[in-house]
Amino acid sequence: DQLPSVIYLDSAHEKDETFLELEQAWKVLRECGAILGDDWAWDAVREDVVRFAEGRNLPALPIYDKYEQKTPGLVLGPKGQWFIVKNGESCKFDANGTWGSASQNVNHPPALADSLTVHYMQQRVYDAYKVRIDAKIASIRDRGKPCSEQTTLAYAGEFGYEIQGVVPWRYNEAISTGCDLKTAGLAGTRYLYFFSKHHTTVGGHRGPLPLPNGNPIGNDPHVPELPKTNWKMPPFPSFFGEKGIRYDLRGMVPGPSNKPIAVVFNKYTLEWGNTPVNYLDIESLRSLLNILSPVYQVVYVRLESKKLGDSGEGDLQDFKDKDVIRQEYPSTILIDDLYNEATMDYNLLLFGVASQADLFVSVQGGNCVIASLWGKPNFIYAVKGGELRTGAFKNGWMGQLSGVDHESFVTVYGKREELIQGVQEWMDGAALWRGS
Repeated sequence: DQLPSVIYLDSAHEKDETFLELEQAWKVLRECGAILGDDWAWDAVREDVVRFAEGRNLPALPIYDKYEQKTPGLVLGPKGQWFIVKNGESCKFDANGTWGSASQNVNHPPALADSLTVHYMQQRVYDAYKVRIDAKIASIRDRGKPCSEQTTLAYAGEFGYEIQGVVPWRYNEAISTGCDLKTAGLAGTRYLYFFSKHHTTVGGHRGPLPLPNGNPIGNDPHVPELPKTNWKMPPFPSFFGEKGIRYDLRGMVPGPSNKPIAVVFNKYTLEWGNTPVNYLDIESLRSLLNILSPVYQVVYVRLESKKLGDSGEGDLQDFKDKDVIRQEYPSTILIDDLYNEATMDYNLLLFGVASQADLFVSVQGGNCVIASLWGKPNFIYAVKGGELRTGAFKNGWMGQLSGVDHESFVTVYGKREELIQGVQEWMDGAALWRGS
């Protein structure tokens, strides 16, 4: 049957309105399904929900003893969320806490309400942030003077190359000539070109392409120095992290946290047709998280190429980093667990999180470019790559990518243990400074 097993209510908030919605939802909810909602602090909502639950003579739910049952069958969850289970004769609860309907072959894990309410909060925080960012983009004033046709060509090379070579080129033309940009890019580039009011996305996949002709860097993105003319990095930190617009990461996860944020980037892909070398292994991740977790709310970022629209060299499947983090470091946030591919723009989510971070750890490739955009310390692990060959890391231009007035603190390490030591020394120094 096609009846829903979960219904989330979040519309009417006046007296009797939520009660009416509950009655209608109850009619179509399958047996053992759940109705969830929020805004428990609203008197009208709370009273309607309690009145509805009491009128159904529901039995108490045996598996939710960690949350308060305001009345049998009505559970108050985290952050003002609540839920009610349609508990019929065939709805059974087993010793493991799984509940469902044997007759309809529907089962829910005991953490159903936790999961649904958390994902709902995450989506709501993202949606609110997107509205604020989109409004900023829409407010860009048209001047009636189009930029060159070159700006309308989409670049299909690597993401990091586009950030360091194409984006500053486009931005410089707009601010230096006062023209109206019309930019284009592959899927996921809308917010990469946040300074362009008129941006379109086109189909395609990224691959190892040179930078486009006419670019101030040249065709090869691996250069010892950044251009002095026709190149200016747009202000990622101030645009995405502006006070009053900031992304509320703490509103997306259960429980209070006043810790500063640290973002750890990683990858595990074939490199130059061979086994990976520029990555943080499991033991290095453990060491890092042991250092960072007591002080920072850590966000771990390793998203597979297929989700980024990147043809790449191929993700390897035998890396158990996320399993280890979920099991051993449950307070660490995996960006995979925040990201909904169907309803979110990945780069907007990433930029929103990164704009709030105080520290980054990254590895060679596009992710160390992204981590260098925010004007905060960035510890990079790199043992092979064009950046080393051409002296880009040695000459320190990664620290110029943030577009802020000062050069950011960006350091590069050829050994994992040295990177870990560098992070520890930085944190020791920061702690000493805070205590002085």
